[in-house]
Amino acid sequence: MRILLFALIVLLSPAFLFSQNKKIEFKHLDVNLSGYSVKAFVQDYKGFMWIGTSNGLNRYDGNSISYYMHNDTNINSVSNNGIMALYESKDSSLWIATTHGLNVYNREKNNFIQYYYQSSDKNAKLNSITDIAEDTDGNIWLSTLGGICVFDKTKQKIQTFEEYLNIPKYKYSSEKFNVLYRYKKGIFLAGNVIGDVYEFDIENKTVKKLIFDNGNKEEIELNFITDICQTENGTIWLASTKTGLIKIDKIENGHVWYRQFIHNPDNPNSLTSNNILSLNVYNEKFLLIGTENNYLNVLDINANKFAHFSVEKGTKYGMPQNSFWTIYQDNSKNYWIGTFSKGMYIIDKPLSFKSYSYNGCKPNSLPDFPVTSFISDDRGNMWIGTDGGGLNYWNRKLNNFYPIEDVLKYKPDKIKSKAVLCLCKTANLGIWAGFYKGGIIIIDNKGNIKQLSMGDGLSSNSVSSIVENKEGVIYIGTYGGGVNFYDPKTKKINVLSGFDNMNDLSSHDINVLYVDSQDRLFIGYRNKGFDIVAFDSTHKPKIRHYVSNIDRENSLSSNNVFSFAEDTYGNIWIATN
Repeated sequence: MRILLFALIVLLSPAFLFSQNKKIEFKHLDVNLSGYSVKAFVQDYKGFMWIGTSNGLNRYDGNSISYYMHNDTNINSVSNNGIMALYESKDSSLWIATTHGLNVYNREKNNFIQYYYQSSDKNAKLNSITDIAEDTDGNIWLSTLGGICVFDKTKQKIQTFEEYLNIPKYKYSSEKFNVLYRYKKGIFLAGNVIGDVYEFDIENKTVKKLIFDNGNKEEIELNFITDICQTENGTIWLASTKTGLIKIDKIENGHVWYRQFIHNPDNPNSLTSNNILSLNVYNEKFLLIGTENNYLNVLDINANKFAHFSVEKGTKYGMPQNSFWTIYQDNSKNYWIGTFSKGMYIIDKPLSFKSYSYNGCKPNSLPDFPVTSFISDDRGNMWIGTDGGGLNYWNRKLNNFYPIEDVLKYKPDKIKSKAVLCLCKTANLGIWAGFYKGGIIIIDNKGNIKQLSMGDGLSSNSVSSIVENKEGVIYIGTYGGGVNFYDPKTKKINVLSGFDNMNDLSSHDINVLYVDSQDRLFIGYRNKGFDIVAFDSTHKPKIRHYVSNIDRENSLSSNNVFSFAEDTYGNIWIATN
């Protein structure tokens, strides 16, 4: 079956959004999905896009599709081809909800582990799962057509919410839940097919049916709840069929303060349809709204105005069906849209840049020195190395820059150099910073600092590059001292040597190190080309040299090598001067 993957090129700026009658050009890529109806997306930590359809699970690597289908004779296949929801938990496990059973992907074996609610009824509605969420303890919460369930990771067992908390069974207006969302620590919202929304409180072990009455005023009744999302300021948005879009400002003692947005034929800036299927937040200023058999709507949250986007029918970009089942934001801020019967679309995030530089009038601006390196921490903040301004920390939320001395309360005289040459975020040993004539500073996960220098085994105190391989060995490139390596087992630093083909490094002046997917070490030199070091089964290194040769057309273009990168095909790209 051939499905077309389309790209929407959209400039989501206020001026563009709210000039009327804008048309979006759809361009297609030839990608074959296993099914027309796309219900769910998730991008995993490796960058793969997983796509759930009504006819199986797909994995997209940006170039090709891999298919995962149910097989009655294989207990390690996905439990059902009707994929309803996808979720990657904080431990990087990939969870797949289907119309019959829960699955977790086994990456090592490229197959699945199936989980079911244990019941005498093999077709129990509790195994028809519609959505997935996660609590702060890492347990997986499920909305199903038979109620709310919890997958207890410790017990490796699916239980109902009531069984999990050991409380009496709650009587819902309908046990057919369609959507589940964690909006506070330990508190979930779930919407069912007749329009009721329930609040599940883990700590207090309570269930409440929410009343939409703006605090004991006139109550409204909602219809089928299809999606829930939340902006950073805490505002909750509900999508429903027939009753439009609901903005929740406050929930207190089971009462909801809200505003309802519905279609108004006399207002061109209103919703185009009250049948809403999907929601997502764009840039905290806009709400993307997918409707049924209608337009993609975009709400300017501050102005309370809607813009409407469709495809021009009858053209080569036309698409006669516009039911937007799901809207998902990937790690690059692109939006993936799944439709009822026409595959999937992408809204590309427009490129935008913000410049950061020294500002003498702002005390927490970037220092007035060249930036040499940067790397993010687990909180999304950034460590920034400068040539002369030392190591600095950017707090993304506050948008301020701080020197390491202020962040970690470290005495300035302890750091012997202000010239940071490189940064490396290791798997378990914290952040490593290499300095010119200052050795290495290690910032562990608790914010403690340790320094390494020639007295600790480094062959040079000018550290130009630091990388880590799959086994946790840390390679250290230096100026004048070649390559060192830190062995996490012995906790010692040694010089890389002992090559079995009687060669040595091309130079002891290292510009850059890189470890590829095969765990080979690439070494870029100052004016000496680069080397590739591969290790045999006994960890003995073998080296191969590459240099520029004007008599060879396909040789390296320059011997001054600054950077390496590997593409999805395993090719290595090399930056020179």
